[in-house]
Amino acid sequence: MKNLLVLWDTQNPIVPAALVVQALKAVPGVAVNTLTFRDLGHQTLPNRAFKLSIPPTEPQPDGILWIEGGPFPGNLEDFTCPKACWLVNTALEPSLLEDVGSRFDRIFSASLSDTWDERAFWLPLVGESGERTKLPEGVSILVADPEPPQQVELEHRLQSEHRELGRSRVPVILALGNGRQPHPLLFDCLRSGAAVVVDPDTDLRGLAHVGEHLDVFPSRGELPKYLESLLKDPERLARLSTRGPAIAEHLHQPAQRAARICEGLWPQVRILSGEQHQPRVSILVTCFRYLRRFRVCLESLARQDMPPGSLEIVVADPSSPDGLKDSLAQFAQCYPAIRVVHCPIDPRYHRNRGLGINRAFEASAAPVVIGIDGDIVFPPALIRFLEEKVLETPDRVFGVRRSFLAREETELILRGELDPFMDFERLSRSEGDGEEKSYVGVLGYCQAVHRMAFARAGYPEEFDVVNQSDIVFVERLSREANVKAQFLQDQSVLHLWHPRNWMGTNESL
Repeated sequence: MKNLLVLWDTQNPIVPAALVVQALKAVPGVAVNTLTFRDLGHQTLPNRAFKLSIPPTEPQPDGILWIEGGPFPGNLEDFTCPKACWLVNTALEPSLLEDVGSRFDRIFSASLSDTWDERAFWLPLVGESGERTKLPEGVSILVADPEPPQQVELEHRLQSEHRELGRSRVPVILALGNGRQPHPLLFDCLRSGAAVVVDPDTDLRGLAHVGEHLDVFPSRGELPKYLESLLKDPERLARLSTRGPAIAEHLHQPAQRAARICEGLWPQVRILSGEQHQPRVSILVTCFRYLRRFRVCLESLARQDMPPGSLEIVVADPSSPDGLKDSLAQFAQCYPAIRVVHCPIDPRYHRNRGLGINRAFEASAAPVVIGIDGDIVFPPALIRFLEEKVLETPDRVFGVRRSFLAREETELILRGELDPFMDFERLSRSEGDGEEKSYVGVLGYCQAVHRMAFARAGYPEEFDVVNQSDIVFVERLSREANVKAQFLQDQSVLHLWHPRNWMGTNESL
């Protein structure tokens, strides 16, 4: 049983902590002791922090979670247990991040672009209501505005200029924030199944993606004309109304938030070999039901022209039923010069490449990270080459050409009747499975980037499928970290055949 001490401010209306604290109390194997800042009653220190004390009758906790919104526990360093900080803001102050960064083992953050180092990652906001919001009719308006006359004026204007708005087949919700602050019911709106439109001043970093989960209108003056255009685009409305509930149900539930916090405090990561190594390059991969192909991929990584101890392989494993865990342990035993890390994740995310790659990143250590598919074969000099390119140009994410092999050649390799390492040059010129320009990709099967850039962008976790997330990752690198994609046409990997658009659920490969 783990004893978790939660420090939080029940009076802070911005931090929706109550549901998460309740969900933490329901996590098996975790006993939660909550202390509110109002109840502590300690004298504050000169820096407005308070001195945290645990009553002598209670043991020191196994973990401490501090939810921003109250005094800072000034002597937190005196406790040897894991410590996490949950910063729930739409715009995090750099000074706050610098202040807490050295005191906590893990930082949970609601903002993507304001995270200050690789220990901070996305943990978005959640609405207070646990029930599905009732589906509205026509166009509904939610305004969080300190000046009520603006709300009345806006409603009258919409009613007088566009009475037909109420006849929309797909309901629309206007969730207007108060300045940069999102509307408090934003995630209830997304969960409702309506198409959600928000104020252009609202800060949505790390919360939802414009054009996918919701939309943003240009200005209040242009709002009626914008709505008229939106309501004439049924495909756009249908996409927004579908993706909103998906992200709300998938990422913004208190139980998932609580589980994520516990994972951060007590990770289940196992270092199978090279615990004392200081790797220069981390390979990130998630595997589910394609162990036969992954064994060939691992062998190609073991043959890399890299000094001992400089390569790390981190595998996110959603309890793959094909023996991945045992096979990885055997590989680690055979290659002790490689740091091999096994990172278990919840089996329900077996299709979620984004979540798997993010968890692998959190368990990794090297300054250069390369996210890969588990069915590609590397030539022996490629990893070192990619490392050099990333360190030389850290504002780039590098991808390489692939040779998508034919099914027959892949089966020969898997049966041990064809050596892909000895025959690499010939296979790299393969015509593949007949698809035109099969080597052209979106850097998805091999993405080499600097650690700091990955930390700022991160993979999207809302796509609960194998594909798509790698495409969005490259877009987020550009938007969040100012990192551009560069395709290295003269470098290549072999991509073992698999069914097109395979979702990783119907067969073991």
